[in-house]
Amino acid sequence: MWIYKTMLKTLIKRLNHSPLSRKEQGLFAERLSLLLGASMSLPESIAIMRHAFGKRREISFTKLESSLDSGASFESALSGSPLGFSRILILAARIGERSGTLAESLATAGNQIERRRTIQGGLMSSLTYPAVIFMASVGIIAFLVFFIMPKIMPTIESLHVPLPI
Repeated sequence: MWIYKTMLKTLIKRLNHSPLSRKEQGLFAERLSLLLGASMSLPESIAIMRHAFGKRREISFTKLESSLDSGASFESALSGSPLGFSRILILAARIGERSGTLAESLATAGNQIERRRTIQGGLMSSLTYPAVIFMASVGIIAFLVFFIMPKIMPTIESLHVPLPI
């Protein structure tokens, strides 16, 4: 019984600390950019983002908030976060903090992440058709070699005609 409880606790812990997907990271950057552009402070914006991403990510966003409250830079808070932020977002935070244009840097990073996600999705969908055709061709050739050819070979050999290679 205790094994099931341990497994359940581990599963809940992993769900709470799972990294953000690329789509979620793009949304995070765009929404945070809007909040910072509306003259909200960074900790307040992160608190709003914690509620926007729901209870599943609440613990991770709370850790992000606490690292900001303890005086860490936004870049180091993002890189140490269990949410697994992409390198683009971390570099945008560094540039934005140093230049004083955090909202603009985050908006640009959000657009870049979304563009990259769109390109990768298009690439995967465009490679799906050739992969399916290739696998079907390999399947047909294997079917011919292993099932059809053994049944035809006795008939061809009985003709006593030399066969090409």
